[in-house]
Amino acid sequence: MHNHSQESPGQQNRKQSEQISPSNKVSNELRKFIFFNVPIGIFRSTPYFTGDFVLANPTLVKMFGYRDLKSFLEIPIDGIYWDSNDRETLANELLSRGEVRRKVFKFKKKNGQLFWGAVTAKTARDEQGQVRFFDGAIEDLSEVKEKERWLKGERIFSDILLDAFPGQFWLNDENGYCIRWNKNVEHVYGYSSKDLQNLRAGDDPSETSMAVKKATENILEEGPGKTSFTGDAHTVTINDKEYLACVELYIPKIKEVEEKLEEVLRENRRLRDLKKNKIRDNRTLQEVESSHILTNLERANWVIEGKSGAALMLGLNPSTLRGRMRKLGIVRPEKISQGE
Repeated sequence: MHNHSQESPGQQNRKQSEQISPSNKVSNELRKFIFFNVPIGIFRSTPYFTGDFVLANPTLVKMFGYRDLKSFLEIPIDGIYWDSNDRETLANELLSRGEVRRKVFKFKKKNGQLFWGAVTAKTARDEQGQVRFFDGAIEDLSEVKEKERWLKGERIFSDILLDAFPGQFWLNDENGYCIRWNKNVEHVYGYSSKDLQNLRAGDDPSETSMAVKKATENILEEGPGKTSFTGDAHTVTINDKEYLACVELYIPKIKEVEEKLEEVLRENRRLRDLKKNKIRDNRTLQEVESSHILTNLERANWVIEGKSGAALMLGLNPSTLRGRMRKLGIVRPEKISQGE
């Protein structure tokens, strides 16, 4: 009796658990396999706000960063919560409703690191209907939360890209509802964000016609200055589901872009031609110089010196001109030589 009275409350609860819980009664190998190998944490705890763990599987022990079951069972149960008040919140809900499903809490590992977990649990009662234990499981949501953060970042990035698009873009799901759009759609068509969330491309052609008519009226509200758009729509498959992607571009804007593009292309052609001419001139420099000297020699009837001579026309010293002629292989025609 003395030894029994010295046992801690946690030890007594674990003994009571053994009397009514799986430890001795469940010899089923499948249950044992699940308990020791399932990739979520399984536990049994006392139903008090600051109670104790009675049972825990290896996954739960590892999840909280403990090396062995003994050290994990020694910690107070409210110590695993980032906010210790969350244990009281969970206990109150279990005691009032009898169960909870995937209730998300912030938990704390042994090293103080925060992680998110989803708790599914129910009460275990004795023959008198008194709550003796909380039986449950904790699912580590760290990867899920990381994916959520990544998706949120991707959503922000894609929204920026869509809003920068010089026209309207929207995406309809397989049921015809508008699920993504850029700000230009709201601005041009006059729909609010709430309107677009409830907007559906009707199966009845008359419904679609009415939607187009309303959109057209909104576009032309400004009066005689009609706004013109050109658009297209294509079916796209995302995660094995079909969506309708629609785009519209403001025609004057397209023309403006086309004109700028043509201007760039013209400038590119001009620079390319200049480059070609430069290469061609470098290759035929002697030929160009020879042709220029010949032209002036013929004009001067092959007279080099004097007021009517080719040297004066070319702005060269007569001796320099003769040197150039020798270098370029320019020779006075025989008829002119004989004539002289």
